[in-house]
Amino acid sequence: MKPSVGLRIPQWAAGWAFNLGLLLVVLTLPALCDDSSSSELHSIGTDASGGKASLRSSVKFYEWNPSTEDMIKRHRIKTLMLLFADKGQASHWEGCYQALQHAANIHKKRDILHVAVPVEFIQPFQFFLGDDPENDAPFAVIVEVNNGFKKYRLTADSAKGGSIISGGGGNPVCSNKALERYEKSYFDGKLTPWLRSEEPYEDEGGGALKPLVGAHFEQKVIKAKKDVAVFFYAPWCGHCKRFEPRFSELADKHRNVESLIFYKIDITKNDVVHKGVKVDRVPYVRLFPANDKDTPRVFEHSRPDVVGYGSDFLSKNADIKFDLAKANEAAAAKHNGSELLIEL
Repeated sequence: MKPSVGLRIPQWAAGWAFNLGLLLVVLTLPALCDDSSSSELHSIGTDASGGKASLRSSVKFYEWNPSTEDMIKRHRIKTLMLLFADKGQASHWEGCYQALQHAANIHKKRDILHVAVPVEFIQPFQFFLGDDPENDAPFAVIVEVNNGFKKYRLTADSAKGGSIISGGGGNPVCSNKALERYEKSYFDGKLTPWLRSEEPYEDEGGGALKPLVGAHFEQKVIKAKKDVAVFFYAPWCGHCKRFEPRFSELADKHRNVESLIFYKIDITKNDVVHKGVKVDRVPYVRLFPANDKDTPRVFEHSRPDVVGYGSDFLSKNADIKFDLAKANEAAAAKHNGSELLIEL
């Protein structure tokens, strides 16, 4: 079997190995490196003034910096509570830092790492935070690394709103009570996942491969009574750029099959929560059959003849069977009939 071709999106669960060469590109995505042999580590933190690191055997607390980065990536625990704040503002940083330490101590028996992240080191997290996240600091995010980066966000606005906590003066995020209740609400199952989505496209273009946004995934893919092929991509991915025209050609070839729909979705701006979708590399292509949306079929994007392979794949894996020749004949007849009406 030929090895899969494409740019791997490394999972944090695997050690975040930044070894793809282009550092600025890699830092926008999680790294892939299955490090199942990692041993359990003591939590390591740095005091609020940036002093020497200290070992804690029970409180799972870190400050993210070059000396602790690798240890955090390799830790056996893959649920993280990240608090982003500006270390350049000493009093501001110290309050956030101490509030996170408090939450780590309260919830020290839970399998969750608490990581204070100075905004100067925010770049490795941008792939799931969106554009310019430092402008929202301070804010907290709980991330389930091994669950498709499912995340729950606490910002000043949500904290003031009372769904988590009434700030009671000072910064509503960086208070002991806010972070403690935020984390408790997470473990009690009371938080709603934070999902990013672009605004719907006003112009979807004339091709059969249509753009899709995260907010419409449920309605247009899962609830659709059709077979739906979805191409997950990243705009900076060279292989995606080479693959898309061929996948678009495949979509155009089947544009007259009414039971088939083709979409593309930018994973750097849209989140999808589905048990059958774990985007660990791009391109990532799945067919969601009409009668079994829970079990998407794997489309092997590395095949050299995307159109030939794809045509055979669709005929075998689509739940709603189709005859491409008859679909094209029906479309041609309909088109000719429309032209005749116009002439009359």
